[in-house]
Amino acid sequence: MDGAVLKILAMDLKLDALRKGIRLTFPVIGSSMLPLIRHNDMVEAEGCASNKLIPGDLVIFRQVGDNNNIIAHRLIWKIKNESEFLFITKGDFVLGFDKAVPEGNVLGKIVKIRRRHFTISVNSCSGIALNLVMLLISLAGIMPAAHIFLKKVKGSFSHARLNKVKV
Repeated sequence: MDGAVLKILAMDLKLDALRKGIRLTFPVIGSSMLPLIRHNDMVEAEGCASNKLIPGDLVIFRQVGDNNNIIAHRLIWKIKNESEFLFITKGDFVLGFDKAVPEGNVLGKIVKIRRRHFTISVNSCSGIALNLVMLLISLAGIMPAAHIFLKKVKGSFSHARLNKVKV
C-alpha cells in the first residue's frame, strides 16, 4: 500500500468514528465560509442525527458526485424527499447553493472553531446568535456580493475542504 491509500483509510476510520458521535478535529482549507471560518482554522466536529440538524448549523458532508471531498457549509434548509431528507447547504462567502446533499452524505456538524488565539463554541448562546446572524447575512447576499468584488481582485475561491489529502 502506498502513503495515499493509508491516508484515505485513516480518514475513512475518522469519518466512521465521527458518525458514531466521537468528536474529531480537522484543518480547514479554503475560504467559502469567510469570515466565520478561515483557511487554516481548526474545526471540531461531532456526529449528529440528521433530524437534529437545523437551518444555520454548520454541517460537514461528503460532496455530491465526489465522495473524496469533505465540505463544511451552512445548512439552509431540509427537504423531505420520498424516503430521506435532502439538505440544502451554502458557503457563506459564495453566491449559489450547493447541490442538494442526500441524508447519507451528511457526516455531522461543527461544534467549535479554533483560530490562533481564540475558540468559538458554536453551541454557546453567543455562538448560536452568531450562527443565525451569519445565516441571515449569507441569505441576504451581503457576503456573496463582497465575493464578486474580491474574486475579481484576488482570483477564485475554493470550498472549505476539511482535509488536506482530499480524502
